Amino acid sequence: MIDLLEKIQWIVSGVVVLLFAGFFVYPGLPKPLPDILPPQSAVSAQEFERGLTKEQLSEYRRKIIKASSAAKKLSRSMGAVKTEQRFVPPEVYEVGRDFRQAVAQAKLVQGVWDKRKRVVKLTGFKEGSYLPSLGFKEGDTIELIDGAPLPSDQAEARRLYEEKLRDLENGGAITVTVNRGGRRINMSFRLSDLQMISR
Repeated sequence: MIDLLEKIQWIVSGVVVLLFAGFFVYPGLPKPLPDILPPQSAVSAQEFERGLTKEQLSEYRRKIIKASSAAKKLSRSMGAVKTEQRFVPPEVYEVGRDFRQAVAQAKLVQGVWDKRKRVVKLTGFKEGSYLPSLGFKEGDTIELIDGAPLPSDQAEARRLYEEKLRDLENGGAITVTVNRGGRRINMSFRLSDLQMISR
């Protein structure tokens, strides 16, 4: 009895392997499997719409328009991100090396902090701010630093500041992602070769 069960299992497993090979591996199939389906299974949009009542058709078309506009909006938001390579000016680097001076610089920037999204929209710059010289513009929304959200508290900001300063001094770059009028820009900052040598 056990021998008979083993033989049946071997036969069944052999059939499964053959079916798998025939449907997915065998190169002799003239077309991919979906194309072999009977033609009557495809329904044109016009035939589909003819089968609907006026209310159903109105709802269907409303959903199509909504889905299309959502797809366009998503496509725009996921468009190619422009990357700008920039050097940190020596005077900005010198100020930035001291945390107290960096905090004083931050106070020269006017902005609106969105706590939920963890982004800041730049609304203006006071006299003496270095941000315009780094390429930031009024209306920019700073979204990410090296792909991560902005720090949510002072301790996290201090830790991030020290980490990014070390990255710069070790020849790395800091990438700040800004949204400018609906278009994302990656601003990549690093020290110039001359600054690296003179350090």
